[in-house]
Amino acid sequence: RQVVTILITCLATTLAKSPFRGISFPELIEPFIQRNYDPLNPSETCFDILYESDANRDGKLQNSEYTTFIAELSDGDFNETNYIDLPFTLKVNFIYLSCLCQFFPDEGATPSGTCCEGSKGGIDVSGADNPNDGIEVASEDDLYLRTVCAETQGAIDYARGEAGITRPPTLSPSAVLTVNSTS
Repeated sequence: RQVVTILITCLATTLAKSPFRGISFPELIEPFIQRNYDPLNPSETCFDILYESDANRDGKLQNSEYTTFIAELSDGDFNETNYIDLPFTLKVNFIYLSCLCQFFPDEGATPSGTCCEGSKGGIDVSGADNPNDGIEVASEDDLYLRTVCAETQGAIDYARGEAGITRPPTLSPSAVLTVNSTS
């Protein structure tokens, strides 16, 4: 862990002195965090998991189906089968994502904002089409689904930290910076 911290500090210092100063800290540390969700390839790393987690194929991820989504996206770190057993952060994430529909008109928003209540509640996954049908995710669903995936991965990362779950860095030895002494 100390080696990773030193490496990140070295990279941050190097980037601060480089012409690439526009990079954000999350972009800087992204290669060092092991995740299932790849924002550059969301279809295969998250959208497919969303689709498969919707067991009854109603286009809504209910809290009982959300546990499957979390187990898959966390690579089994949170393999609870009962929603009530999930860490608090992940339960709050479910509620938040259930109500995202209020801000995405194509995801069932209504003037009264009831898309996240009662039988209409749940995370809208209707845009996460069957990965085997060869049809790309529609552009109007892409931003919404990317938001669902990114927010969920962030909640998983936070819950891992709270639970003391550590994941090994994903750097290969050849990518580690070395400093040669000239003295």
